[in-house]
Amino acid sequence: MKIEKVDKIQINDYLDYTGKEIDGVIKEILDTIELRGDIYYAGHEKKEWIKMTLERFMPNYSNESKIIYPLENDREIARRICIYALEKQKELFNFAHVFLFPCFSDFVNEKMSGVTGYCSRENVLLIFINFNGNWKKGLNSVVLHELAHSVSKFYNGGLVSIGEGMIFDGLAEHYRESVLRDGKSPLVTGLKKEEADKIFEELRDKLNSETLKDYTDVFFGTGKYPTWTGYILGYNLITKFLKEKDNIDWYEILRMDPKIILKKVI
Repeated sequence: MKIEKVDKIQINDYLDYTGKEIDGVIKEILDTIELRGDIYYAGHEKKEWIKMTLERFMPNYSNESKIIYPLENDREIARRICIYALEKQKELFNFAHVFLFPCFSDFVNEKMSGVTGYCSRENVLLIFINFNGNWKKGLNSVVLHELAHSVSKFYNGGLVSIGEGMIFDGLAEHYRESVLRDGKSPLVTGLKKEEADKIFEELRDKLNSETLKDYTDVFFGTGKYPTWTGYILGYNLITKFLKEKDNIDWYEILRMDPKIILKKVI
């Protein structure tokens, strides 16, 4: 594990797993990760909670032969990309604790350019990299998306209702897009507007649901809805919200209560 600090940013690199048995990687991380002040264990108050997060985001052991270990300078490149992305947005946050973990998921490799993320707590960003994918491009986008979550005191590790989740991910994607100016990401382009509007009406009575099954069905395509549906619906809602703004102050908007935004746009 390597810790690197720059102004307002701390990178915690757990990508040193080359040549190690995959089954032992999570155990080694758990043995190494430290309890730290108000961020606890990478944003988790209990070690068993960070264990659950690692087991959720990292593994896919069915295809170990496909696993690519980082090249000699990949870890340094990953840290540089994170630092560069965050340094250009320093006015947005007070401090950013970034944790870099390996990821062996085929889904992340094939559907997410090799990178996914999770904001476990305010000011804490967990980034998972599958070095099979187009991870260098994906990393920049994921860092900015998770940064948008991390500055909000309302995000609460993603333990939110479907409606709040739509607002959070809609905000994060609009913010990411405003910084990179590279157009919409694949997360928000999978449905035509008419299809998205129809699904939103179907979900209107479930916007307050906080059940995990409902949430994963809407956001990750585990039920009857296409993958990324929640992101698309959230993006559309925030498009409507931002049209009413003469000036976009991301520092203020990303810190707004999502329930207030949701009421304004439905």
